[in-house]
Amino acid sequence: MKSGAPLFIILSLAIAAGTGFLMGKSRELIAPGMRIAVPDDAGGLPVHYILHEGKFLNAGALPVSEYMLKDCCAVLSEWAFSADAVDMAVMCPDAAARLVEKDPRFEILGPCVLNSDAIVIHPGRVPKKIGIAQKRSYQEKLVSEIFGPGCSAAPMLPAALPYAYEKGAVDGIVIDVLKSAFIDGERVSTGGGGADVITYVLVVRKSFKANPLFGAFMEAYLRAVVELCDMAVLAREVGAYKSVRWTDREIGEWENLRVKFVFPQIRD
Repeated sequence: MKSGAPLFIILSLAIAAGTGFLMGKSRELIAPGMRIAVPDDAGGLPVHYILHEGKFLNAGALPVSEYMLKDCCAVLSEWAFSADAVDMAVMCPDAAARLVEKDPRFEILGPCVLNSDAIVIHPGRVPKKIGIAQKRSYQEKLVSEIFGPGCSAAPMLPAALPYAYEKGAVDGIVIDVLKSAFIDGERVSTGGGGADVITYVLVVRKSFKANPLFGAFMEAYLRAVVELCDMAVLAREVGAYKSVRWTDREIGEWENLRVKFVFPQIRD
């Protein structure tokens, strides 16, 4: 009996962590309404705007529960989708592609955020190693395209990227534009002067598209995308979202990086 105890504990912790990635109360997971998982960075900003602005939705008219994804590429995060924990999600394109390949109940509606990844490098260094988020092959491709064959990508947990940069383990990191604001260094746009880079897509459970909540939420999402094109509105929302004050410098950096919120093309 004792030999089986460690395995039981490990499995219990794994299940708890899998459900814990959605930072909401357990009773909300089975509550009526819509459940959407979002990252805790620029990708989640439009949803935060919808749910917290006040003029879009209210609990009585459109019950929506928001849960934070710390890492959409984590195995336990992907497990939570198969466990029917959410109806929609904002995910990086690689995690979304793996999800729909494994689980045909989901589909990718389309891109919703472009160019939101920034590359921060130590000033004066010729980059030889750039830290990227694990399992994000598009970031590895970006590093190769921008810095050439002399620079390699070092995949790691997203939470470890700032630490690796601070300790000098890497010459630079690919990180969300909002999180990069707290890191000193030179910024390099992943969008560059070429084609836009899709950094987040909107994913939906196919059966949920028949729910009236889906159409209502997508109407609100379209309106949010349009309103967040206004830099004054964007700066105010970033302040509410991350408790930081944006100046002209941050606004200029956002524009130089060519970050865009877009509305995905909805298919019948």
